[in-house]
This record gives sequence, C-alpha cells and structure tokens, in this order.
Amino acid sequence: MQKLANSQEKPATKANQVAPAPTNKVSHKATPQIQSVSGMPIVQVKVLKDRDHPAPFVPETTIQKLFMTMEDPTYSTSAYYTSVSVMLLIMVSSISFILETQPNMK
Repeated sequence: MQKLANSQEKPATKANQVAPAPTNKVSHKATPQIQSVSGMPIVQVKVLKDRDHPAPFVPETTIQKLFMTMEDPTYSTSAYYTSVSVMLLIMVSSISFILETQPNMK
C-alpha cells in the first residue's frame, strides 16, 4: 500500500483495465514441424481414413426424405431437378423485378 500511495497510481479496477490486444500467432504445439535441409519447415499432414469420417445420413421417414430432397441436390435425381427449378424461378423472379423498375416497361 505504501508504494501505491507514493506513486499516485490508481488500483486496478474493471473500469480502468485495458484488455490485451489479440495476437495472430499460431501455436505449433499440436503439429510439430521438421526443418528440412534448406531450412524451410515441413508440415506433417494427417491422412484421414474411412474410420475417421462419420457414417452418412440415411433418411428414414418421409419428412427426412423431403428435407434431403430440398437440401442436397446430389441426394437423388428429383432433388437435382428440384434444385434446378428453384434456381430458375429465383432468376426469373429477379429479372422480372429488375425489368419492372424500367420506365418503358411500366
């Protein structure tokens, strides 16, 4: 307390504390690097095996199948055509909205 009184400093409170600036340093603890002959670091790459990937989602109910049809165009042929038709409708709608703003189209 004596040092605080002599130096005329305020005690640290939440109001006058400054948060440390974030650093963009990357920690290399998780992936050790090996120095090559030229001095450039060699990054080790982990090869993923089939056991590292989760099992694919297989829809069972009608609602899940409908969701997959609307969500993933690669799910089935009907999903692909649904995706294409939705994109065409969005494009037609956008073009008609733009043309609607033209004075000679009113």
